[in-house]
Amino acid sequence: MARSFGLRIDAREVDRFKKTLKAWATDQLPFATAAALTDTARAARAHVQDGLAEHFKLRNQGLRNAIAYRAANKRDNPIAAVVGVRPWASFLVLQALGGRKLPKGGHRIAVPQAAVKRTASGRVRKPDQPRTLREDDHLIVPLLGKTIALRRKGGVVTYYVLVRSANIEPRWPFEREVRDTVEARLGEFFNRRLAEALRTARG
Repeated sequence: MARSFGLRIDAREVDRFKKTLKAWATDQLPFATAAALTDTARAARAHVQDGLAEHFKLRNQGLRNAIAYRAANKRDNPIAAVVGVRPWASFLVLQALGGRKLPKGGHRIAVPQAAVKRTASGRVRKPDQPRTLREDDHLIVPLLGKTIALRRKGGVVTYYVLVRSANIEPRWPFEREVRDTVEARLGEFFNRRLAEALRTARG
């Protein structure tokens, strides 16, 4: 006759195990997820910054500051980190996505020409901005509203050509560079943060 075995389970141990699982689900796992997403976003920002020189003419590293990320919070639902550009660099969005640029509040878009000087971050310096030039005593009345030109020493200098709209072709692979970082690094960061969460739970 086969021997029979009995198994006795202490209900208190079951309750303790349930509490451990609940604590894990509500604290350690969200922590590991948020931390890993933040690590990945930080790495993606660095990857995008390092690639800027391949797509833009950089006068120095000022444009790097345009790339930013927002850390993930374990209390959010869903938990997410964000990589993007700062508000002052919104012109980069069309460089990444492409599309038709339309004038804001006016009738024309001012397309900068070679005479326009930019700051280290890539923004048009204030003396060369359309509004400033329009207040210059040397302004030449635009021919049919098509240019912003000033009479300078040696001749006439055209700073802007005015158009009703402009088609912008995507030339900055921002999304691809972020996605490549996520695919390459998220698993590594999550495993590292998961191990850290386990050590914290055991402590």
